[in-house]
Amino acid sequence: MFDRLSERWDASPLLQLVAPVLCVAWEAMLFTRLFFIGLPGSPSPSLLLPVLLLLALGCAALFVRHRWPLAVALAEAMSIALLSLMGVTSETGALALVAAYACVARGSQRDALAGTTTIVAAQAFACTQDVMAPTGGAAVGGTASTWGFMLTYVVFLSPTILTIALGAISRLRYDRRRARQAEAAAERARAEELARVAEARDAALRRGRIAAELHDSVGHDLTAIVALSEGLAGTTGDDELDRALASINGLARAGLEDTRRAVRALAGARDAKSAGAAMTGPASDAAEAPHRWDEVEPVLEHVRELGITCALTETGTRPDDARQADLAFSITREALTNAVRHGGRASGGHVGRIVTSWDHRPDGTLALTVRDDGERTAGTPCTAAGGGNGAEEGGRGTGLVRLEEVVRLSGGTFSSGYEDNAGWTVHATIPSQAVPGHRLPPGGKGVRAHDTHHDRR
Repeated sequence: MFDRLSERWDASPLLQLVAPVLCVAWEAMLFTRLFFIGLPGSPSPSLLLPVLLLLALGCAALFVRHRWPLAVALAEAMSIALLSLMGVTSETGALALVAAYACVARGSQRDALAGTTTIVAAQAFACTQDVMAPTGGAAVGGTASTWGFMLTYVVFLSPTILTIALGAISRLRYDRRRARQAEAAAERARAEELARVAEARDAALRRGRIAAELHDSVGHDLTAIVALSEGLAGTTGDDELDRALASINGLARAGLEDTRRAVRALAGARDAKSAGAAMTGPASDAAEAPHRWDEVEPVLEHVRELGITCALTETGTRPDDARQADLAFSITREALTNAVRHGGRASGGHVGRIVTSWDHRPDGTLALTVRDDGERTAGTPCTAAGGGNGAEEGGRGTGLVRLEEVVRLSGGTFSSGYEDNAGWTVHATIPSQAVPGHRLPPGGKGVRAHDTHHDRR
């Protein structure tokens, strides 16, 4: 309650004017009494104007007490001392209390110590002047009683001491409140920074997903168009049709090159991890839904249409694991696309057979292998993790590099390259990606777990 009131008081400029305005009214009433009624020990009429000026100075100073607390405290102390020499002491008590409270509650420690010490000293001086006066409250025949002297000091200074104590409590609460506000502001700044980082991360993930989709789907389709058009070239016996096929081939190659540039721009080398994380993370909408196990069949059919024998062998039990199925599909499609692009007969290569094997192990791990019967050219390393047969960028194709990162992020292993007595081979082990306790909704992506042991050709 006190903290809320204090905070509201500090935040309102109008409420901060209450104390100075009340002091002005109080001092005006006391000065009017001195001027019209007069009291024993009151200053002579010739001193009333200086008294009025000093009281006005003291009241005016209170309006800037929060901006210059030490200066206001020194001004009030000077007014108290000068007025006590003129025989005016009780009229300055309210001014001293307000100045002392402001100096302690809102000034620095140095200002608070200097200001309160000066005010107490000035009040002690004024009290001494009042006690030693012939009409002083503790005087007996002009001689001050020791006990009366001490009692007068206690009565005169106790309001100031109490005000200083209240100011110290207020300052302590004020500092704690400011510390909480600073901590809250820092927490908000951290939250905003985290939000900005999360937004940048999400944007990178979206770019990675777009790059993956461009590379995997559009790139695969364009590669198939290039291979088909080259395979038909010169076989139709129709010059006009051959020119149309050549035009189709050129447009498809240009589109494929544009797609590669777009993929590199969206997910460069430094964004590979972001793209990989995007592939391993859950799909956020229907456009990013994971591929099912059976969706590899159309890819195999496309390869067969190019005159390449393509077989899929699968053993074990397919798990109800949409993420693993999606990753297996992506790796298989990329490996087949690379084999067609760089080793197919239409491209001048020697690949005539591609065998894909999926081995579902009892622990949920999938062992995936894609092997063709192409021949290794001179100078090509036998094995290269993340490589690609004829892949761009120094033997590390964009697709295989990305998929290698995806597999490693998922906790699996990945390698690719030529093997002895075999063609280009891609090996991957993909551990179970199923979330414990998670079940696909009815009609959602994925397939029910079932036993498989067959050879699709």
